[in-house]
Amino acid sequence: MSNRNSLLRKLSVVVAICISVLILTACDPDAYKYNYDDLCDSVRKIEIVNYRNTNVKFISLRSSMLKHRSFDFRKMESICELSEDSYDDFLHDVSQIWFLIFGSYRNAPRGICIRMTYSNGDFDIISDDFVGRYGKDGRFMRHFGVFNGSPTFESIVAEYFGDSIEFTR
Repeated sequence: MSNRNSLLRKLSVVVAICISVLILTACDPDAYKYNYDDLCDSVRKIEIVNYRNTNVKFISLRSSMLKHRSFDFRKMESICELSEDSYDDFLHDVSQIWFLIFGSYRNAPRGICIRMTYSNGDFDIISDDFVGRYGKDGRFMRHFGVFNGSPTFESIVAEYFGDSIEFTR
């Protein structure tokens, strides 16, 4: 009888460990990190824009690409451009951030955003709750995630563009 009790205890411990491992690893979101060298080679313009978008919805990561909104340039107001002298520091700091990819996210940016334009005309939009790439024609290309919380989007904007930027929704 004690052999059977010992076997049941061992089996219970193994099952508990398996369930714990599953719970602890299954909930971790994927992440994206920019490559500093790639950014230095291809980014040609960095600016703050206000994207006046009121039609933002949450969509599933597994949703069709058709649910993403194209970038409407008529909704974008350029606020200020980063001095080229600051590009290296800015790109270094951005390349240190892990952007988290959750199961659902916004289908388009809104409000104050950082716009990084590449030599081919494509651009990335970085905001506190949306990070993605668009083609030069505004078509959606890829979702990268959202800020992970440290540093915050607002702190990056304040450090490189000044603290006079008003964050409104």
